[in-house]
Amino acid sequence: MNLSLLRIALKDFTVQRLLLVALVVFTFWDGRVAFQELISLLYLHHVSQFSDFWDIVVTSPSWNRTQFAGDFIFFRPLLYLQLGLFYYFFGYNFFLWQVASLFLHILSALGLHSLLFNGNLKRTIYPLLIALLFGSSYMASEIVFWSHISGYLTFSALAVFSVLFIVRFLSTGNAFSGWAALTLGILSEFAYELGVLLNLLVSAVFFYMWIVEKCQNLNNRSINSLSWFLLFIKRGATPSRRELS
Repeated sequence: MNLSLLRIALKDFTVQRLLLVALVVFTFWDGRVAFQELISLLYLHHVSQFSDFWDIVVTSPSWNRTQFAGDFIFFRPLLYLQLGLFYYFFGYNFFLWQVASLFLHILSALGLHSLLFNGNLKRTIYPLLIALLFGSSYMASEIVFWSHISGYLTFSALAVFSVLFIVRFLSTGNAFSGWAALTLGILSEFAYELGVLLNLLVSAVFFYMWIVEKCQNLNNRSINSLSWFLLFIKRGATPSRRELS
């Protein structure tokens, strides 16, 4: 009887989300004292010249072109704005930097879980297991604990919720979901350039549906396909070893 109740509980949406958050926090907790790498220290050295909130906000969009050498061709204003805000509010308390990054990572995992739970995997334990695999992966640990690349987490959260709102818009026709998906998708481009590819793919899907399917509602298989696609987006957003060195 107890096992039957446990099986039922593990298939519940809220129970799965609570377990997901708890297990991801447990996985990352021991790494909260991770030492900051050289690039983070270089960034902190340069940003220490600013103490005013407005100066940090104004300078952040063009940071990698005017203040800090490297990545001249990329435009990542949200990444550097996030770093600037972390510095302004958290200073040199790196524990708070990592807690904020972990919060963003949990948001991404919860978004993926929501996508999976809307498809054929609904009322099974698989959304929890897949989202947990995503949330506790070794590659994600570098993004959570290395402060200068926390913008990748922002991109992941923006991307996953953009796709989630797309699914809701196509399923219900709700205008708010459509505008939310558009806004989050555009913002993801300014956190990491892979957002451009994401929006191109989404645009191609809408164009196909408009031409061939007349924007019919997505079925469960399509929802699951979008969820799996986000796993590859997350892998693509993870910086390479060369980029981290």
